[in-house]
Amino acid sequence: MKLKDSIALVSGASSGIGYAAALALAKEGAHLVLLCRNPEKGEAAMRAIAQASQNPKIDLLLADLSDQESIRKVGQYARESYPKLDILINNAGAIFPKRRLSLDGLEQHIALNHMGYFLLTHQLMGLLRAGERKQILNLSSSAHKLVRKLELDNLQGEKRFGRFYQYGLSKLFNLYFTQQLAQRFGPDGFGVNALHPGVVNTNFSQEGKGFTAFLYRHLGRFMRQPEQVGQQILELLTADEYLLIEGQYFTPKGVEQPSVLAQDRALAEQIWERSMDWGKIEEYGVLD
Repeated sequence: MKLKDSIALVSGASSGIGYAAALALAKEGAHLVLLCRNPEKGEAAMRAIAQASQNPKIDLLLADLSDQESIRKVGQYARESYPKLDILINNAGAIFPKRRLSLDGLEQHIALNHMGYFLLTHQLMGLLRAGERKQILNLSSSAHKLVRKLELDNLQGEKRFGRFYQYGLSKLFNLYFTQQLAQRFGPDGFGVNALHPGVVNTNFSQEGKGFTAFLYRHLGRFMRQPEQVGQQILELLTADEYLLIEGQYFTPKGVEQPSVLAQDRALAEQIWERSMDWGKIEEYGVLD
């Protein structure tokens, strides 16, 4: 088994892509840590993955990744419970129809889809440093291309709000985060990449209302299935040809170039610094 001695944490693992990725890793022998918000769904996922993979090494952690205090608590628990972490898959995310603020005063797309990745990874960097693989995979989206211009005075949707724009903005930030992590920690042996999984038949949009939900419910069989994405994630994390690649944007076709805006290093650094402020972080990856 390729991941027999590895510990892997997957956020948003109760369904969809997160569940499929977790199952694929479990089948390769990884000690799996599922990070979920809903305890009932998390327990059900843990039981189903254990049965399907015949792998008993599966744990469940609970956290609301839009709540920074919840992230800090689960990070502390993980640090006290595990000697290392080899693989981190940042996957948890959502799209919200109306503007609302998180408990920390951030627009909800930014709070969950971006800061959930940023702060959780910060909390787990010590464990990742102790791991042999040091791999981080951030789920992004081609929706980042919806953002043609970055309005630095409207990052929280203060002046104008559109759910698809704001979702795209959070996915753009995922790419900035990936690039900055690779740049800052690649020399220390970290392998950091991002993945656009394609249009996938998950409950991400099926459970909503409107035309998008209608398309997902009726055209789902023509879309990419979560199991296909799970296999691609496993390949990205284990195939020799990918082990030395870092800071890249993968799609179902392989490595591709993201939007021109997503390649702007100066903006990536600005968003990194703002994220440090939003997360009240003094030195990334270093905890008191």
